[in-house]
Amino acid sequence: MTAALAFDTLQYSKRLQQAGVAAPLADAQAEALAQVLTTGMDALATRADLEKVTLATRADLEKVTLATRADLEKVTLATRADLERVTQTTRADLERVTQATRADLERVTQTTRADLERVSLAARTDLERVETSLKGDIHALENRLISTEGQLRSEFRSELRLLEQRMTIKLGSMLVVAVGVMAVLDKLL
Repeated sequence: MTAALAFDTLQYSKRLQQAGVAAPLADAQAEALAQVLTTGMDALATRADLEKVTLATRADLEKVTLATRADLEKVTLATRADLERVTQTTRADLERVTQATRADLERVTQTTRADLERVSLAARTDLERVETSLKGDIHALENRLISTEGQLRSEFRSELRLLEQRMTIKLGSMLVVAVGVMAVLDKLL
């Protein structure tokens, strides 16, 4: 049974244009809607048709869901097994690397200790050599100071004797002059 439906395409197109739709697009939409509405009711699905499609879709969806769950379970089990293998391999690799690192660290530590001992021994030897050299230099300086002190004392004594002689001569001269002045004063007075 075919049912006809009255539809004003011009009014519909104007309404779309007022809403901002371009005129060619609004006209095309109006014509397409009129064609759909004027097509016979035979082309439309019935409630029974929709229920059949719904039941078939549900059955298909259930099959797909079950298959997907089974596939997901297989993938999950395979992934867990792969993850366990990777974890074990990683732990073994980490253990090997840790042992190799410890061995390398021990070798470096022993080498460093030996190098440090050599450097320490060389530093001690150098320090003892410097200390001996400094002691010799200090001893030589002390001897030079003692020698210089002796020379200075000797020179000082010589200069002091010379000063005493000069003072004696000057005092003698002054006494002679004083006695002469006294004699002259005595005669004058």
